[in-house]
Amino acid sequence: MDTDTALKRQKSTTPTSASSPQPSSNTLQGIIPSASLWAYMEHSRFWVQDKNVLLQLGIVRFKLHRSRLMSQSHWFAKLVTKHAGVTCNVDKDDDSASIDGVLVETAEGLDVFILDSAGVSVEDFEALLVAMDDGIDFYFAAPSFRTVARILRAATTLHFHKLLKFAKTYVEGEFSDDIEEVTEESLEHAVEAVVLGRDWGIPLILKRAFYELARHDNREDEDEEEEEGSQDNEDEYLVSQLNPHDLLLLMHGQKHLTAAWTVALAMKSIKSCKSKCKGSRAGAGNQLFQPPTPMSKKSIIQKYQFDPICRINWLINGDWKGWGYCTECAQL
Repeated sequence: MDTDTALKRQKSTTPTSASSPQPSSNTLQGIIPSASLWAYMEHSRFWVQDKNVLLQLGIVRFKLHRSRLMSQSHWFAKLVTKHAGVTCNVDKDDDSASIDGVLVETAEGLDVFILDSAGVSVEDFEALLVAMDDGIDFYFAAPSFRTVARILRAATTLHFHKLLKFAKTYVEGEFSDDIEEVTEESLEHAVEAVVLGRDWGIPLILKRAFYELARHDNREDEDEEEEEGSQDNEDEYLVSQLNPHDLLLLMHGQKHLTAAWTVALAMKSIKSCKSKCKGSRAGAGNQLFQPPTPMSKKSIIQKYQFDPICRINWLINGDWKGWGYCTECAQL
C-alpha cells in the first residue's frame, strides 16, 4: 500500500463499535486541536493552495507538497509514513530529530505537522525551502555564508542529503585548510564557522576558522569599521559565544602565531654578503633583515603578530632591492 493510499484510508475509516481500537494520540490531536492549530500565520511565499501538507514552526505555517519533501528527506519520509501507519525502511541514523516528538493535527482536511520539537528554526527551514526551489540560482550568484549555514543546519537535522552535501562542500571550500588559500583578506563569520565545525560535524574547517578568528582581532582600524546595518555581519556571533575550551584554544593559538612571526623576524646576525656590501642597509648590525622605512621592526611585529602566513609570504616576495639591499643580499 503506498503512502497516499494509506493516508486517504486513514481519514475515511471511522471506528463503529465499542470493540474497535481506540484512536491513536495523533488522531486525538486532530479531534481536539491545540491552541497552535489556530494561532498561526501563513508563510508569505511557501503557501500554495494546490499543495497537500501543512507544516508549522512556532506560529508560521507552510503549505507544501508532501511527495517532494519525502523524496528529498528520509526524515520526512519516515515521519509521514509512520503517521500513515505504513512500514518504511529508512536508515537508522535518520532520527537526529525525534520523529516521535512531532505533533500531528488536522486542519482544512490536511495533516498539520508541528515541527517545534525537531530543533529547526523558522529562518533555517525557510532557507532550506528556498534552496529547494531556487537552487539553480546559486550557480549565477553564490549565496551568503550565513544563508548556507542555515541550509546546513536544517539539512543536517531533517536529513536533506543533497542539500547537506552542497552546504558542506561550500563551507569546507570557504574555510579551506589549504595554506595556499590564505590571503591578505580575512574571512568573515569565523566564529560561526567554529560553531558549525564543532556542533554540526565539519571538523575540516576548524583550523582555518581559528586562524581567521585569531588574526581578525588584530586587523587595521578600517577593517573593523563594518557596516552597522548589515544583516550578514558577525554581530550575532561574538567571540564570547565560543565555549570555554575554544576560547582557551584561541588564546593559545594566538601565542603560537606570535611566536612564529617573531622567530621569522629575529634573524641571527650574519654577514650580508661575501664582498663588502654596498647596499644602503649594510652595516646595521650585519643583520639580513631590517624593515623598510618608515616601518620599524617593533611596529611590524605588533601589527602582524597574528598573521605569520601572509607576512612570511610578504618577506619572501618583498622588494629587497627596493628596500636598500644589494643584489647579492636580496637573493639570500
